[in-house]
Amino acid sequence: MDVCSVAFNRNLDIPPKVENINVTFYTFVGLGYYVIGIADKSLKYRIDNPYWYDSKYIATDYFIEFNYADPEIVDLSYRLKCFIITNDKYKQFVGTPLEDWLNKILIPFKIIDGKFNLVPKKNLFK
Repeated sequence: MDVCSVAFNRNLDIPPKVENINVTFYTFVGLGYYVIGIADKSLKYRIDNPYWYDSKYIATDYFIEFNYADPEIVDLSYRLKCFIITNDKYKQFVGTPLEDWLNKILIPFKIIDGKFNLVPKKNLFK
């Protein structure tokens, strides 16, 4: 899970919200998936509830922080052969061998009225 993308919910939520992370995380855990969250370290300074975010997620084995998370998200997903829950288009990978693969594994979404919703899939780079 791209934690920053989830927290911002397509940039609709300023500041980014811990509740968006909760909704997404528990939606997928409830479906039986193991969720790993990767976030930019800067998110903890912008999120609406930094204490809850740090104690509930960052201090656990489920979430990892990096200075710049995007390459780490893509790398981990590629190595584990898993999907990425994100609204990021990862444009830095356009024209690379990873472009076609990313088009297949990115899961776009919207959080509406506190519920996680999938968005119809289309090629994100086109």
